[in-house]
Formats: sequence, structure tokens, C-alpha cells
Amino acid sequence: MSGPPTATYTQKELPMSAMPQDLEPVVLGQLVTTTPPIVKVTVPGGAEKLMRIPSATGLAIGDTLHVQLKIDPRATVLRCGDPAIIGPLTTFDQPAPVAFAAPTAQDANVPKGLRYVGNPEHFYVAPELVQYFAALHKLRAAGRQVRGRLIGPTGVGKSTAIYSAAASWNAPFLKLNMASIQSPEQLLGRWTLTPDGTVFQETALVRALQYPGSLIFFEEVNRTHSSNANILMDLLDAFGETWIDELGVNVKVDPSVAIFGAMNVGSAYTGTFDMDLALESRFEYPIELSYLPELEEAKVLVAKTGVDAAVASGMVQLANDTRQMAQVENGDSLDKAISTRTLLAACDLVALGHLSPAQAVQHTVLPLYSLEGGDGSQRAKVAKLVQGKFSGATARTKKAA
Repeated sequence: MSGPPTATYTQKELPMSAMPQDLEPVVLGQLVTTTPPIVKVTVPGGAEKLMRIPSATGLAIGDTLHVQLKIDPRATVLRCGDPAIIGPLTTFDQPAPVAFAAPTAQDANVPKGLRYVGNPEHFYVAPELVQYFAALHKLRAAGRQVRGRLIGPTGVGKSTAIYSAAASWNAPFLKLNMASIQSPEQLLGRWTLTPDGTVFQETALVRALQYPGSLIFFEEVNRTHSSNANILMDLLDAFGETWIDELGVNVKVDPSVAIFGAMNVGSAYTGTFDMDLALESRFEYPIELSYLPELEEAKVLVAKTGVDAAVASGMVQLANDTRQMAQVENGDSLDKAISTRTLLAACDLVALGHLSPAQAVQHTVLPLYSLEGGDGSQRAKVAKLVQGKFSGATARTKKAA
């Protein structure tokens, strides 16, 4: 009995003048094994960089394997293959590309307000999260409602995770910030007088809710105005429809539409509302995100900003110190932690603005912390951490006289 067919993967000659760019999804070949392949990029002089494609969770044997990744501008050859053939993984200087099945064709006539999105650059997706989203995609394909709620501190990639899902699902995408929508008219639409008479002008949300296969993302869902909360509950329940009496419109959700909401939870976030249990329970699939593992977060900083690896490591260690201090309640506690988003801003100042790490932190991190208390203030505590991580660091920690 013959074994499985040999995997064949792309070998692409790249021009020497190639600028950094996100490739269109690269067809690596037919998936014949659950072992993830390796991407090898060769640059002038023979130097090679290797990247592991994450586990192709959600794909079946025989599926076409695609990948999106950022290519080194000096690359001359891109090869992909089985680790046993192409060689062991020796370096890994970029976040893993995201593997996904062959996408369906994009509809050029998606409703106004919806769009297709590309995979976010250099975004680390934890393997268990890839697996979770792949499972949700299978549920949607099987005709089940998918209503997910992303929970986690600010700046950990909740929004980026949804962008990544929308890209890998090839789903028409709509994002709404619920804090800025204050009335049912803003949420669903309003009657407008035109030369042809009075017409109902529906919002992009109404179009997305009724368009098959779309993915809707409610950002800051726990800032939803009270006048819209009941509408959301109707739209998210098993029947997926709501009648708006003052608008005279019945809105029904297509069963294939996936809806996600993101929320920051805790006393540190002002302007949020305690979610009604009935609304919360309608997001049946909670998705909890936290800060990245130290090594992966440092890789993201290097890949997105070009900062030196040692600086990236020091930045992440500083952030992790504040994260630990934000979780305790004693004299050394902090009321907030440094997010990945803030680290990216600091690293940009180092890599592109040519500031020292200490200067970059002084401008991006220290202003987040209060000066109240002088030498015992939260800013003074963080400044001490900075001095420990980056020698020669100086920072203003006291109020001006």
C-alpha cells in the first residue's frame, strides 16, 4: 500500500529590487500532512532565514494551504517545505505567518461600508487561539450562530485578533465603536426626505447584518448606550431580528453572519457599563486574551518597528514588571500596566526617532503615571524600573516647583 503523496511547495524567485511588501496569499501546496511546513528565505551571500508556519488547525488533508507573510526586501528565493526535507528550524526572527485554507472568491459588490481586510503585519496568534477561531469558522459553515466576546486588558491585540480572523475567513468586515453610537437611528438608520419622497436610509450595520458571510465587530461593546442595548439583545438572540417601532423597520440577521464584541473590564476603565447578564450571555463564545509570552512580544516589537532585539527584550521586561505591580495591592502597586501598544510607540521612537530607550520610555510610558506623592509617586516607581533596565536613564519624576 503506497504512502501519502509527496508534498510540493512554492519556490518563488524574488527580484533583488523587491521592496518590503505583504504578498498576496501564497499557495504553498496541497496539505498532505498535519506537520506544519517551514518557510525558508534566502538572501544575498547565502544567508537563510527560517520561519515555521503554525499548525494548520481547521484544515483537512487535501486542502490547499495558503499563507501571508512579510518578505525580507533582500530576499532572492522563497522556499517552503516539510521540516524533515528543508532542515531544522534554526532561527525565528519574525512572528509566525498565519496558515489558512483557500479563501472563497471576494465579492466585488459587497454592500457599502463593508470591506475585506488583509492579515495584520507581524501579529502573533497563539496556537490555541488559531484553533479556537478555526473551530468557530467550522461552526459558522455548519449553520450555527457565532457570537464571540473578546475580553482582556487594553493594548493586547483584541481588535487585531478579529482583523486576523476576518482576513483568514475572507469575510466582508465591519467594525463599529459602540461608545460613539448614542441612538437607535445611529445604529440602524433613519427616515430622510429626498426629492423622491421620504426614504429609510439604513446604516452599514443593517447592510452587514443581512449580508451572508460577513463578520461584524463591536468594539467597546460594554460602552453600548442604554438606548441600544435592547436592540443588540434582539439581534444577538437565537431569532436574530428586531422591530424598531419608531423607524418602522424589521431587521433580520443572516444566519451566516458572525458577530464579535470586545471589552476592557475593570475599575481602571471609565465610561464602561456593567453588561446586563442577558446581553453578556448572548455572546456564547468568550475569547480571553492577555499579554503575549515575553519572547513572542519581543519578536513582535522587533518585527513591527525594527528595534534592536536587546532593546525589545528590555522593554518587555519593563512592561512585565509593571504588569505584576498592577496585580498586587500594597505599597508598590501600580494602577495600570504598560500595554503592547505603548511598547510599540516607544520602540518606534528608538528605531526611527533615534532616541535612547530611556528617552523613549520617558516620553511614552512615564506620562501615563501620576506624579502625586513626589518620590513615592507611581511615576517615581516606574522611573526606578526604567533605570534598572536601561542604564543611565534619567526621567522627570517630580512636579515642577
